[in-house]
Amino acid sequence: MVRGPVRGRSRQFWGLGMAIALVPLGLLGFGLESARAEEALCLEQLPQRLDTLTQRPDLARSRWGVLIAPLDPENVQPLVDREGDRFFTPASTAKLLTTAAALAHFGPDHRWHTQLRSDRLPEDGFLEEVSLIPSGDPSLDGEGLQILAARASLLDTPLRHIGTLRVYGGDRVRPPVRPSWEWDDLHYGYGAPHGPAIVNGNQVTLTLTAIAPGQPLAVQWSDNLAGRQWEIENHTQVLTTTEAETQPNTPRITLTRRLDADRPTLHLSGGHPRDRGPIELQIAIPNPARHLADKMEEALWGWGIEVDRVEVLWQDPPAADPRRTVELASVPSPPLAELVARTNLESNNLYAEALYSALEVSTLGDQNSITQDVLSDSLQRLGIDPETYRLRDGSGLSRQDLVSPQALLQLLRAMARSPLGEIFRNSLPIAGQSGTLTNRFVGTPLAGQLRAKTGTLTGVSALAGYFPHPQLGDLGFAILVNQSDQPAPVLRAAMDEFLVEVARSRPCGSP
Repeated sequence: MVRGPVRGRSRQFWGLGMAIALVPLGLLGFGLESARAEEALCLEQLPQRLDTLTQRPDLARSRWGVLIAPLDPENVQPLVDREGDRFFTPASTAKLLTTAAALAHFGPDHRWHTQLRSDRLPEDGFLEEVSLIPSGDPSLDGEGLQILAARASLLDTPLRHIGTLRVYGGDRVRPPVRPSWEWDDLHYGYGAPHGPAIVNGNQVTLTLTAIAPGQPLAVQWSDNLAGRQWEIENHTQVLTTTEAETQPNTPRITLTRRLDADRPTLHLSGGHPRDRGPIELQIAIPNPARHLADKMEEALWGWGIEVDRVEVLWQDPPAADPRRTVELASVPSPPLAELVARTNLESNNLYAEALYSALEVSTLGDQNSITQDVLSDSLQRLGIDPETYRLRDGSGLSRQDLVSPQALLQLLRAMARSPLGEIFRNSLPIAGQSGTLTNRFVGTPLAGQLRAKTGTLTGVSALAGYFPHPQLGDLGFAILVNQSDQPAPVLRAAMDEFLVEVARSRPCGSP
C-alpha cells in the first residue's frame, strides 16, 4: 500500500527522495564508514572540515548556518560558528521555540478542558440549550467526544434530549490558518487549520484505489462526515501495467485545490497502475468547527441523546458564570508535557499551532487587543534574545519565520539548565530510535546518543539539539541549510556526516 501525502512545494521531497533516504550514506558520497576510518579531527580543524564539506559541487549553492558549542557555562567558546548570528528559514526547528515557551508559560502539568455546559441540569431528561466549549486541545478525538456524551447521559437525571446544541468555533479575527502559509499546503493534513475547534487532528484520510483500467480511481473517505466538506473533481485514470511501463512520462496522481470553486474543491488528476495498491492522502478539513459540531452530534445520538438543532457560532464562548452555568461534562487534555513530546517527536504541525495559539490567546486583554507577546516574554525570561528570531507561526511551516542558529543554541542552553530541561530534552527524537530521527545516524556513534529536532521544507533542511562529546561533555548544536537545490536526503546526509565527525573530534595533543 502506498502511504503518505503528496507534498506541496514547501514540504519534503518524496518518491525518489524517500528512496534516497533509505540508501546507506556511504552510497551517496557522504560515507560515514569512511569518516570512521579516517583519523579523528582536532577540534580546531572542524571549521575547515565544514568548509570542505559545503564546497562540494552539489552543496556549494546552499547557504549554511552552523553553531556548535559546549553547554558548560564555563566553556562558551563555540567549536564551529558559521553565520551563527544571521537569519535563516528554520522549518520545524521553530517548534523548539514554541514548545519551550509553552512549557515556561503554562507549566508541564497544565491541561485544557473541553466542556458541555448549560444554564441548568436537565429536567425530565430535556435541556433547551447546551453549549460545546472547545478548548483548542489538539489531542481531542472521537473517543473524547464519546466520553463527553457518555458523561452527559449518566448524570443523576440523565440527559436524553437537547433542543439546540451550540458549538463555539472561535473568533474569526484569529484565522484558522496562518496568513503566511503557502496556498499549496492548505489542503493537506500537515497544513490543517487550527483554533479552538479541533477533533481528530482536523484531517481525514482520502484513499484512492485503482480498480478497472481506463476508469477513474475509486475515492473513499475514512470519515464521511469530514469528507463531505470537500467537493471532488476526479480526473484520474487507472493504468494497466503495460501503460505504466510504456508511458513513463504519464503524470502520477496530483492534487490541487481550486480557487474558483463555490465550495472547497479538490481536483484529482494523473494515472496510477492497478498493481501498485491504494494511495492514502491526509487531507485537511476546511471547516473544523462544523466538523466538531457534526462529530459531537453523532456522539450524542450514539448515547441516546436526541438533538433537534445544531448551531455553529463564530465567536469565543462567554466566560462561565458559576451562578448561571452548569458543567454537564468535561474531558481534559493530556498534560502539556505530553503534548510537547508529541509535537517534537513527530513534528506535528497542528499541535505546535495549538500551543502557539494558546500563547496568543493568553495575550488578549479586556479590550480583546494584544497587550504583550507572551511567547517572546517567556523566551526572554529563559535568556533568548528577542532580536535573534522572528516567528509568524508556531510550527515552522511559514517561510516568513526567521531564526538564527544563535537563537536555537541560546534556547538549548537555557533549557538544559532549566527545571524543565529533562522534560524538554525527552521530547526530542533520539537518533536511530524514535520519531523523525528513526532512520538517521543508524550504525554511527551518535545512534541512541543524539537528541534533536528536525526541520524540512523544499530547499530547507535543519537540525538542532544535543549530543555528548567524550572530552567536552554535552554539546548543543544548530544547523540550518537554506536556498538549496538538493533534495532533503542529500542535505541530511551531509549534516549527519559532519556531526559524526564532531562527535569523534578531540582536543589537539590529547592521548
